[in-house]
Amino acid sequence: MTKQETIIHNFAKIKGGEVFKYGKSSFVLYELCAAEWTHNTKRPSSHYRFKTEEQRAQWIEQQKAYIDKQTEVAQRYEAQRNKDMEDIKEGAILYDSWGWEQTNIDFYKVIKRSGVSVTLLPIGSHVEQSGFMSGNASPDESNVVGDPIVRRAGKFGVRIASHRGTLTLYDGRPKGCSWYA
Repeated sequence: MTKQETIIHNFAKIKGGEVFKYGKSSFVLYELCAAEWTHNTKRPSSHYRFKTEEQRAQWIEQQKAYIDKQTEVAQRYEAQRNKDMEDIKEGAILYDSWGWEQTNIDFYKVIKRSGVSVTLLPIGSHVEQSGFMSGNASPDESNVVGDPIVRRAGKFGVRIASHRGTLTLYDGRPKGCSWYA
């Protein structure tokens, strides 16, 4: 039994309640109260007292519906990521959108894929200005801007740096960008 499971069972024992799990959540029901642990914490994420059994049952059903919805969203996201990972082949263009007070778009061409390793070639972009210090960027494969880099294609995609998100498969549409001076 994990440390959190021990905490939950001890809480239920002290309160004279029952424990049940639904999805990744654990619930303790006692008297007209309900406590829910959604994360690996010592204290419950939610802890309520209800006026009637029906209100408590309604709250539990709402929580279950929310958990089901979150699970469905996570499964759809994972399925899309898996599909995107299959599409990362030689010749594919990936991009990274990043920045704090401006939006930078970096493009990369996949030059080699073997298992979970992806060799990327940083390529330039063609920017068409569409407003004041803003525009739309498209990849320019003839403009190589750096040396090839090797990255791992992990569970959530390909990452260039730990402080930035994962690369996205380029869909052929120009991407919005902005800049200072």
